[in-house]
Amino acid sequence: MRRYALFLSDDDKNKLIKFLENSIDPNSTLYRRAKIVLLKAEGKSLDEIAKEIGFTKQAVAYIVKLFKKKGLAGIIPKKRGKKEKFSEEDRRKIIDLVNQFAPFEFGIQKRYWTLRTIVRAMRKIYNIKISVGTVRKILKDANIDLKTMRDKFKKQRLIDYLRS
Repeated sequence: MRRYALFLSDDDKNKLIKFLENSIDPNSTLYRRAKIVLLKAEGKSLDEIAKEIGFTKQAVAYIVKLFKKKGLAGIIPKKRGKKEKFSEEDRRKIIDLVNQFAPFEFGIQKRYWTLRTIVRAMRKIYNIKISVGTVRKILKDANIDLKTMRDKFKKQRLIDYLRS
């Protein structure tokens, strides 16, 4: 069985050791990847490392390959999941739109805001494409209830009517 030791610079070795020391969870991806690289640098075989870490031989070989190719950046896990599409400014636009205006002020033939009218207004005014579900989440996070807003708007219209 051939064994090739991985050669680490002192700087890389120190950083990998810091990853291990500062890790809260020994089952974290970064901890295990750093451990694999350090064990390979000690001259252990892929099979020995795989048994010790609990990965397959192929997974260990892949991590070593990543390290050889990209250095420390290669073993740091990438963030996964959906990217945040809407900035805080876009969220603020939706909240201000609902709180300060009525749909008919923008040429939308509705008296009250609905999730769909907000989507249409955002596309028409700001050229921002947004889903109904995202609008619902933004309003929920801001504690805005469209039914309450509708009732508030009805009362305001009644007050304005009685004053005139």
